[in-house]
Amino acid sequence: MLGQIFIEAERSISNTTHQCLEILGMPGIDSYLHKTEENDISYSMGPALEYVKEWGRAYSTVSASLSHNYAANLETLRVLIVKSLPIVDGAYVYKPFFKAMGVGFNETVVLSEELSNAVGVELHVIWTAINYTLETWKMSFPAPPADQLTWPVDFSVKEKKVIRAYIRAYLKDKPSLYNKTAKREDIQAAVSEIRDGWPVAVGKTTAVVQLAYLDAVSSENSYASRSRSRSNAGSETSEAPSSHPSVSGEDPVQAEDDVQEDAGARAVEGSKAAGKRPRRTVDSDGSDEEGEEGGHVHVAKTRRTMRGRGRGQERGRGRVGHAATAASGSGARSRHASPSKIGALTDLAAVVEEHEDEDEDEEMLM
Repeated sequence: MLGQIFIEAERSISNTTHQCLEILGMPGIDSYLHKTEENDISYSMGPALEYVKEWGRAYSTVSASLSHNYAANLETLRVLIVKSLPIVDGAYVYKPFFKAMGVGFNETVVLSEELSNAVGVELHVIWTAINYTLETWKMSFPAPPADQLTWPVDFSVKEKKVIRAYIRAYLKDKPSLYNKTAKREDIQAAVSEIRDGWPVAVGKTTAVVQLAYLDAVSSENSYASRSRSRSNAGSETSEAPSSHPSVSGEDPVQAEDDVQEDAGARAVEGSKAAGKRPRRTVDSDGSDEEGEEGGHVHVAKTRRTMRGRGRGQERGRGRVGHAATAASGSGARSRHASPSKIGALTDLAAVVEEHEDEDEDEEMLM
């Protein structure tokens, strides 16, 4: 956050914005450059100054009687501001700013695009300064009573880091305590030992120590579970899904082709055993693939073909505009398409399925 403020400090700001930063107690405000008289937009920054003044008064009131509860202090600050400044009038560029602050807003002024952009830049400087002041303000809050400490809400980032590291080190040689089946008396003994060596000045109570212990165990188990999931996912993707692993040094693509050829050969043998004639195969390049003993290995065609019962016609796929489209009017027998196919064939004018009898097909092949 300080980085953002120092970056903004390289820009020049209006006198009204500079006054807002002084009220907010920003350090190093002298590093901000002042805009020249012709570029100063203090006359348009009035709503922001009005809000910051009320913010400063409410801040002083709450700081006089701070609670250890951060949320309670912020709520008290907000209520005091809204009570004294329920609504603000100004240009539309202010609306997101006051909405975020919980203050009502009325758009009563219309600014040019150039001036609106300039106001937005300086509002960002004020917004950043308010957030920085709240962060530093939080550090001045009193610590809660020992019997009201809650883990991890009432501990600083540094304290939580030290406590978690201490508990992990204690549990390092006690893996059984990470199990859900750990005995109650073992857990109670561990909490007691952790409390005796508690590494920070606050929170040395059984309730806090037990919460910190359970937090450490839960975090470790969650991490271990995620690690196992990633490991299992990696092992599954690294294993070949095929039941025919390739031999070391063998091209896996060639190995897959060999598997397909073996499957085709087995299909031919199965057809012979069942007394069926192996079917003629056409590859994607139009050539026949011949199997053992003159048989033809069946390989699925890359494009769908539709079968019929036409006779005396060359075997092949249906073709649009082919002369044989007149077959339906010349008395040639053909199987009619089912009702479910009629709609699909309507837009394909004159699609004809040409087939021949299996005996005639054998004669042509010979």
